[in-house]
Amino acid sequence: MKDLAVFIDEFGIYAREIKLKNALELVPKDQILSMLSGLINRLPISEVAKFIELFFRSCPKTVEHLTFHLTDQDLPNNAVMEFEHLRSIGLSHCDLSLFCSTPESLEKITVLNLDTTRGLSTGWLLSCTNVRCLRVGMAHAGRFSSIVGSLRKLESVRISEFNVIVSDQVGIPESIKELETNTHRELLAPFSLERFSQLKKLTLFNTTFPEGLFHGEGHLPVLAELIFVETTESQKLHGHFHSLRWQPPQSVRELAILHTWFRNGFNVKLPPDLFYLHIADTNLFDLDNVQFPTGLRELTIWHNCGLTRMLNTNLKELTQLVKYLVVGNDILVEFDTPDDKLGCRSSYLGNGAHNSDDT
Repeated sequence: MKDLAVFIDEFGIYAREIKLKNALELVPKDQILSMLSGLINRLPISEVAKFIELFFRSCPKTVEHLTFHLTDQDLPNNAVMEFEHLRSIGLSHCDLSLFCSTPESLEKITVLNLDTTRGLSTGWLLSCTNVRCLRVGMAHAGRFSSIVGSLRKLESVRISEFNVIVSDQVGIPESIKELETNTHRELLAPFSLERFSQLKKLTLFNTTFPEGLFHGEGHLPVLAELIFVETTESQKLHGHFHSLRWQPPQSVRELAILHTWFRNGFNVKLPPDLFYLHIADTNLFDLDNVQFPTGLRELTIWHNCGLTRMLNTNLKELTQLVKYLVVGNDILVEFDTPDDKLGCRSSYLGNGAHNSDDT
């Protein structure tokens, strides 16, 4: 901080963005200073509090982006209220009082561990009314719904490490456009996703996907991007898709199916306007007779260890395909390829026999 103060005094330049990290982590392990890693958190609480107070008092009030992960101790009351131009803040730990003690300019909040059980006093008043993006990790719902329901401009939400199953008590506004969940519990039913009629992007980490979510009329009508990633339940039970025919919303343009197990082969009815399709680490043994959307631009078949064939598809008819990757499918020997005359960039690496071409 002293060097920063000297720099400001000498050049008259104020930083717009400051990111404070533990500098000791950048020191090579063979240097003696590496033994001091974590010193801040080993100091008495009173000393850490003094350090935090000094940092925020010395930090230029013109900063727009601030990340402070050096300690898990709470910030002093109204520590960032004077940063009138602050647009984003990232903290390792705080309670709900943060939402009542930040400037109106704030648009993005990231908290690795949000304590949702304390921080709201009687008659509390939200100060960060312009927040559009919220990224939080929390152990309990607590009073989180009181805060998130008051963020009228909220568009993007990411919730991780959420251990409590509660029905709609999370309180996420129905008007959000992006939702990401990262949890080891089944949260989709509690989220009641069909309520989010304006949702355009849905990313799911470590969670099962409920059957019939999109079967109702009007469910997620404008969803444009859908991403599946590794799920503990599906790996154990082979039960990610339970229906014989699964149909995503017809508006989806990007679809990634990762670490997914199918009970009855590739039973996905692909949206007609799909641009991007990525299939990786599945239990599929063939992709025969799959009819890809005619407007598909990118197709990736990656690391499907049991995949043996992909024949009788319409690949040669995909006139808009510009990228085709078939990589790391250990026993895949026979598969269709695009029409060479269309100039599609293709790569076939690490598959079964005779698959080493790159065009």
